[in-house]
Amino acid sequence: MKSPCGLCTSDEATLSVTKYPIVSKKKPPRDLSTLVTIIERPIAEKEKEDKKEEYEYLFVQRPSTGLLASFWEFPSSDLGEGEDVGKYEESKVAMDEFISNKLGVVLKKESISDRRYLGEVTHVFSHIKQTLHVELLTADTVDVTLNDKLQWATPERMKTLAMSKGMKKCFDLIARAHQGGKKKGAAPAKKKEDAALSKTSKIDSFFKVKK
Repeated sequence: MKSPCGLCTSDEATLSVTKYPIVSKKKPPRDLSTLVTIIERPIAEKEKEDKKEEYEYLFVQRPSTGLLASFWEFPSSDLGEGEDVGKYEESKVAMDEFISNKLGVVLKKESISDRRYLGEVTHVFSHIKQTLHVELLTADTVDVTLNDKLQWATPERMKTLAMSKGMKKCFDLIARAHQGGKKKGAAPAKKKEDAALSKTSKIDSFFKVKK
C-alpha cells in the first residue's frame, strides 16, 4: 500500500515507527576566530574594596541584538570567514587599531608594562565553533572615557556581569599567568608555545571538593 502523500519510503502496509520522522543531517558549526585583548591595570590602594585584588579589567558590552546580546566581554574582534589569524605581531597591530578606533581607548607605549600571548580557548555554540586567541596587556595608565557600554571591573564585580563561558575561559588564562609568578616585562612568548600550553588539561578542576 502506497502512501497518498508520497513521502513514505516503503510500500509495506505496516512500517516500523523507528523509521519516522526522518531526521535530516545537522550541519556542522561554522568556524569563527576572534582576537581578544584583556586590558588590565593596577588598582590604586585607596580604591581597593578587596585588599587581595590587584587588577581591574576593561569590559565592553555587546550590542543589544544578535549573538550573546548585551553580554559583557573583553575587547574582542571577530575575523572574517577564511581570514587567517596570522602571526602574533600582526594580530597585535590589528587589535591596537580596533581598541583605538572602535573603543576610543588610548594606550601609550611607555605605560604598557607587559604584553604577551596567553593562548587560545574554544567555545562551541549550536551553530558556531569559536576559537578565541587571547593576549594580556598590562598598563599602568589607560586613557579611556567610560560610558554605559565600557566599564572597568574587578574580579569580584565580574561575578555580577553577564558573560559568556568563552570569556570566563579567557579569564582562567589570566589566573594561570598570574600564578606563574610576577611579570618581568619580558618579550611576548611565542604563539605556538603558548597555544600548546593552553591545551594542557587542568587536572585539579576535575577534583574540586564541594563545601
